[in-house]
Amino acid sequence: MSQGLVYRLDDIPRVHDFAKAVAEYYGDWSAMEADIEMYWFADLLGVRKWECQDGNAGTADKMGKFPMFIPKTGMDRVQKCPNLFLKGKYYHREYQETVKLDGASMTVYYIGDDTPEFRSCNPLPNSYTTNLTPPNGRFGVCSHGFELSETAACKYWAMARKYDLPQKLAELGKNLAIQGELVGDTIQGNRQGFPDGQHDFHIFDIYDIDRKEYLEPRAAYAWAKDLGVPHVPVRGYVKIRRIAKSNEDLIERAIKSNAEGLVYKCVEDGRRFKVINPHWLLKHGE
Repeated sequence: MSQGLVYRLDDIPRVHDFAKAVAEYYGDWSAMEADIEMYWFADLLGVRKWECQDGNAGTADKMGKFPMFIPKTGMDRVQKCPNLFLKGKYYHREYQETVKLDGASMTVYYIGDDTPEFRSCNPLPNSYTTNLTPPNGRFGVCSHGFELSETAACKYWAMARKYDLPQKLAELGKNLAIQGELVGDTIQGNRQGFPDGQHDFHIFDIYDIDRKEYLEPRAAYAWAKDLGVPHVPVRGYVKIRRIAKSNEDLIERAIKSNAEGLVYKCVEDGRRFKVINPHWLLKHGE
């Protein structure tokens, strides 16, 4: 299954000449790694990644840009991890294996007003209610690309209120961003078959804004439990070489999951990648 076009380097002289020069400098294999990691070919051809617009958040809900002090959700697919089965250093590392839910990315955050990042926050609209605006900080709700206003129709805010996250994060007083998947009958065509009117939020990451790093996967799972918010389903903790011998084996594993895919996060260094189920994409016309 291809989600793009594949050409021989010889068919595009400017890419061929550039790749040849890089290979002469780095050596063949290192040059290929560099090309993949640095997107040199994409830049050379003027190719840009297309991403679906944020259709799950209404125009009236969008308050401003996604906060610059929080990483946007997203990770590379396994196809962009050529060294996973080639270098011995990955052999003994343990990964958390989770189910990828087919929904919309959602981020909630709390940040104190004594931090440098606070000054970069979007201006608050007059519609914000006092009980959702902490006295010494800021609580926010975001889709993948925007920070969202608190409106009655905004399902992202409805999930934040459902789990009492404004109060819980304000009481913790820690500068954190909680990221997860918003799922439900009006999200992504309801591919997971939720009953009418039902929505939910499942955590998959927690980001420490002060330390500028994600919590270790087990710690994030424990935090989700303490906050009373569902975590995306955890299938277990595995060593990649014990469950697969190639990327193709991991894709087959994702197919057997009967989900959109699987996500792997290294518990040691935070390395992460996703394995998309191609049958899911074909079924839903992507």
